[in-house]
Amino acid sequence: MKNIEIPTARALGAAIRARRSELGWSQLQLASQLGVQRQWVIRLEAGSQGAELGTVLKALATLGLSLVVGNEPGAATEGSAPASNLDEVFARLKTPQASPGAKKRSKK
Repeated sequence: MKNIEIPTARALGAAIRARRSELGWSQLQLASQLGVQRQWVIRLEAGSQGAELGTVLKALATLGLSLVVGNEPGAATEGSAPASNLDEVFARLKTPQASPGAKKRSKK
């Protein structure tokens, strides 16, 4: 399956349905792999917005799909946050920050 943009839950459901069909799996087979009811797969493929994210990510991995998050220059739409450098954001999350109230030790 080629990379496609997923702007809505409905588009994600369609991509999952397409991949499941590509693999020749039934909804029941996918549900069994995920440990969920067939109705959950039906709702996911229909674009239900109430699906648990963890289970959705598990479904993607089970189907051999991946989720990539990024931003393209100029891709921001009206009313959305400005683009950021996600690498910098993740680097800051990994770097321990000194607490604001911590005092620096002086060298003698």
